[in-house]
Amino acid sequence: MSIYEIYWITRNWSIRRNKDENFIYITPYLDEVQRIKNSCNRHFVEPKECKKDKIYSKSKSLKELMVLSSDIATTHSLFKLVDEEAEKIIEASSYTLILDEVMDVVQHIPVNKADLDLLFVRSDTLRKEPDGLITLGDDAERYMSFGRGKFSELINMAKLKRLFMIDDTVLLWEFPIDIFRYFKEVYILTYLFDGQIQKYFFDFYDVNYNKYTVKKSDKYELITYNENSDLEKRKDIGKLINIYEGKLNEIGRYNTALSYNWFRNEPETMIEILSNNMYNYFRHINDVRVNDVLWTCYKESGVKVKNTRELLFLTI
Repeated sequence: MSIYEIYWITRNWSIRRNKDENFIYITPYLDEVQRIKNSCNRHFVEPKECKKDKIYSKSKSLKELMVLSSDIATTHSLFKLVDEEAEKIIEASSYTLILDEVMDVVQHIPVNKADLDLLFVRSDTLRKEPDGLITLGDDAERYMSFGRGKFSELINMAKLKRLFMIDDTVLLWEFPIDIFRYFKEVYILTYLFDGQIQKYFFDFYDVNYNKYTVKKSDKYELITYNENSDLEKRKDIGKLINIYEGKLNEIGRYNTALSYNWFRNEPETMIEILSNNMYNYFRHINDVRVNDVLWTCYKESGVKVKNTRELLFLTI
């Protein structure tokens, strides 16, 4: 199995290239699911949901689609719910996984001490095994029979064998590593992979992966990632960056300046000063016209800054 790190790629490059394979495309966003369904020259389908029990009925729909060898597009959140039955289906199939951005393969589950005592000591709802794995106790099924309650999600995590306890106080959810091994190939579309948890997750479980980047000539192609080549690109980009340190930037001299709370709490006069400083920098120091300027800030604050200088700046 190979895991590919891709620094920039057209999102459906591999999908278009392979006409006779089956794909599961996993993305963080529902909008991206729709884009894949609409733009690819393959018939991608999305797991159906039921109004009564959306999450777990979609899990069942996902398995049904895999049995039919359908090309599937869905979200990270649903993919995290794959169970042992789904794992067996993937193992028996020849799916290629395209993972748009890395997953939260390990997550801390915040549970206070009183609730831990209730679940593990005062009732037999959850049990801790010697290796730290959390399993279901005799009271778990009775608890779930009353419908969805406060601890339903924890119980379902334990049922899927995804929940672990450390030092009797910390609960961790972990994605099953074997799922990645069951796919024919796995592509991960991301950047800065070496600094992400999923990279260390693979290293811990001895999953081999190769890093690639995309080269554009007459067409897009994957080439072996070269760190030195990437450094050269950064140097070229660095030459285009100019950091202004003059008087107009003094509004940002405090550690919390231009933070979310700064924009929310500062009086309108400070927002006006910021807007005027931006205008002076672009218009008088650099002689830049409005259509050549892009600037960013927090969405709800952008209107405030823009309104002090009507339409002088473009927000993105």
